[in-house]
Amino acid sequence: MPSPNDSDPNLDHTFAPAEAPRQILVYAPLAYSTPHFETDLEIAQRHTDLGDVVDLVLCHGDLPSCQLNPLHEPRRCLQCVSRSLQGAAQLSRKLPTLDLSSFLRPEDHQRLAELPPQFASQQSLRNFRFESFDAGMATLSSIIDFARSLHIDTRRNSTVIHATLYAAVLSYLGMKRILGEKTYERVYIYNGRWSMMRSAVRACEALGVPYYTHERGSDFKKFALNQNTLPHDKDYYRKRVQATWETARAAPETIALAEAFFHDRRRHVEKKWFCHTKLQESGRVPADWQRTAQRIVFFTSSEFEFAAIGDGVTGRIYPGQMQATKRISRLLVAAAPDRHLWIRVHPNDKTSGGDWKEAVAGLGNVTLIQPEATTDSNALLDGADRVLTFGSTMGIEATFWGKPAICADYSFYDGLDAQYEPATEQELLHLLTCRDLPPKPRAHALAYGYYINTYGETFRHFTTDQISDYEFKSPFRGRCLKPDHHDLRQRLITLYHGGDLRRVATIAGILSEVLPDDGLVHSMGILSLLKLDAVPAAIDALEVAAEKAAPAQLEVVLKNTAKVLIDTSKQTAQRGSPATFQDVTRRIGAVMLRVAAFAAIGQKLIEMAGRGGVARPEPEATNEALVAK
Repeated sequence: MPSPNDSDPNLDHTFAPAEAPRQILVYAPLAYSTPHFETDLEIAQRHTDLGDVVDLVLCHGDLPSCQLNPLHEPRRCLQCVSRSLQGAAQLSRKLPTLDLSSFLRPEDHQRLAELPPQFASQQSLRNFRFESFDAGMATLSSIIDFARSLHIDTRRNSTVIHATLYAAVLSYLGMKRILGEKTYERVYIYNGRWSMMRSAVRACEALGVPYYTHERGSDFKKFALNQNTLPHDKDYYRKRVQATWETARAAPETIALAEAFFHDRRRHVEKKWFCHTKLQESGRVPADWQRTAQRIVFFTSSEFEFAAIGDGVTGRIYPGQMQATKRISRLLVAAAPDRHLWIRVHPNDKTSGGDWKEAVAGLGNVTLIQPEATTDSNALLDGADRVLTFGSTMGIEATFWGKPAICADYSFYDGLDAQYEPATEQELLHLLTCRDLPPKPRAHALAYGYYINTYGETFRHFTTDQISDYEFKSPFRGRCLKPDHHDLRQRLITLYHGGDLRRVATIAGILSEVLPDDGLVHSMGILSLLKLDAVPAAIDALEVAAEKAAPAQLEVVLKNTAKVLIDTSKQTAQRGSPATFQDVTRRIGAVMLRVAAFAAIGQKLIEMAGRGGVARPEPEATNEALVAK
């Protein structure tokens, strides 16, 4: 049953018209991520439609690491860049696109160079701060996602940790520079948890700039916005739940929509994310399910997402679920030996099975159900005498289905009186062992069910029928943003002639790794670097082309670049640096010697480099060949 609303009533003002154009910044460096990049574009287009002035922050491959490509693998990087350029071009109006690195100053680069190359422990990484930015925590959050483990060997993973930290601090400094140069009334950022997204959040907070984080809405046709906070802010989330319920509870369809959430969960309906229980065998229970005991079923949560958010997000009674299990088991043995604990490990937590097995080893009153087991979670819920969670949605589902639910940690539905919320271990033990524990009123679960089934803004410019479409068949304003090297190559030419040289140089350098025999790509990189007066980098790029390109393609490179290269040789002589002139001229000549049509010129350059004279030979070809392409 669809929501009757196309917008979130909590944020009706977000896309309301303003008396004067607003200055809006959309921070969108992760273009490969779908539908989140399309959400960035949706937001940019909506504000453009309202007449606001919108800038985009995009990444063009110049960051050493990102959440989707921690090792900076060239093909993945180019997929992201290709979608980035296509998406920006698909907006109804050409918007200014900013890249973080170009805003850095020399002192910023110095501070980046001084970042710790290695951390002695996970805790020391967690505690690392850069100004007001919890950069170590943000980096750890990303690394935990990469590894899918809560335990990170900081020495073994020092290279990727440093690259992730470097990119996070670079984006923090870059965003502070951007926000300092122009007054933005609002910034939009995806999620805010990952390292280079939280960096943007902290930059906004440091300078007092309002921001919104965005995430998926109640289904794949919606996106949600969170004002000046992250989606993981449970207190903010609960206030939204309660405000929405107070507004909607009198409407005739509200109860049906609230109840539909719980019925859909039981039927494994996939709305906003994949259902991890749909492969479970209906009615299947553990082999020891019929033992004589009071059944306490513990539905665990996946801790990855919240492990490095910050204080007050987890750990109300225990530091973690595994530590809690050992303690609770031993307390139950002493206080209530007739209780047995069945632990259903979250089906999406497939890397922690070994850790859980170790955690319950030797505990006779515990049965472990591993994440890949086909045991039916609904059957466990139906047969449970009490349900224990650390914030899992199964807690509030238990209340809806008439089971006593106990939450030993913070949850998104705290404060609704829809579960028991002990604050101490003593309170928890009492709830687990007391003779009678009635379930909380079923009606108290409805506010959460209604909100989770309806929240968010319906897309207007992005169309999809899938939760996650990494075949990129879902169009934004009529175009599917599919990564395409040929399309990227053509866009580079446009950028080059538009004077966007820094961006061209960066992208061409990466593209030449994937298309090593493409003379035009090498040419654009070399020419852009020369025009930027980055002569050493340009000569390096020329030599890379000589090594990677076939002779015919190297001839294309020289036809495009020879005149500018010789002019560069002359300029180095005129600047009065004989050693630089000799080095540059000799290296250019050596590459030209590889191509018959340029061999004579190359020989003259080498001779002049040896004499220390001024380069004078003029090649017949000019860089007009690039224009013709």
